[in-house]
Amino acid sequence: MATKKNNTIYYLIGALLLGGAGFFIYRKMKDKDEPITPPGPAPLPPGPAPLPPKPSPSGPSPASSAKITELQNLMIKRYEQLNRKTEYNANDAFNPPGWGNKSTNALKYLQPTNFASRGIPNANNIDAYITSIKKDVETAAKEVQQQQTKQQTQTDLIALANSMEKHLNAKPGKNKIKLLADAKAYAFQWDNARKRYVLLDTFKNFSKGNTFVAKDIVNRGNGTLGIKYSDGKRYFIPASTFIAIS
Repeated sequence: MATKKNNTIYYLIGALLLGGAGFFIYRKMKDKDEPITPPGPAPLPPGPAPLPPKPSPSGPSPASSAKITELQNLMIKRYEQLNRKTEYNANDAFNPPGWGNKSTNALKYLQPTNFASRGIPNANNIDAYITSIKKDVETAAKEVQQQQTKQQTQTDLIALANSMEKHLNAKPGKNKIKLLADAKAYAFQWDNARKRYVLLDTFKNFSKGNTFVAKDIVNRGNGTLGIKYSDGKRYFIPASTFIAIS
């Protein structure tokens, strides 16, 4: 019995050895049949970090509400000076508040060249608009003042000429007027067709201290007194150049 048992053990060990050798030979044969894959390229080093995106360009900042109001008030004043206040006024400028299409159109009219180059008022250009329109307003105001002064001066001269004429006629031939300064006067002649004095191309020089009586003088009615000559010519001098004497 012992001998039979030992033989069985030997058979089992032999089977195991044979099976292992067969598996080893099978793996070797399989490895020979499979193609060998070459190794791939080495990975590339990491590239530079991407640049941050550029900020999108933005337009100029809007002008402050105080500056907009200042510009609109100047524009309203300028339209008044031009006698066009029905076309742009406070209602157009401030209803609704802020800058609107009516203000844009009004600015185009007042500043066509500047508007073409500068566009809608903003923080960068509104001071230039204010300066430009303020200059126009001040210039126009000065012209009005000068015109009013001129009208006042003309009124005063007419009153003075009338007063001198009255002085001469109070005592004809005795009361006189005298030149306070040398004067150069161009000749005028009455035109019966036109019913007015016509300027000629000749003149006379009169000296300081020359005196004249009623028969020598004609009041033109515009603040000047004309020195009469027998040929019909008249030489008009502002009444302020004379002084009344007796």
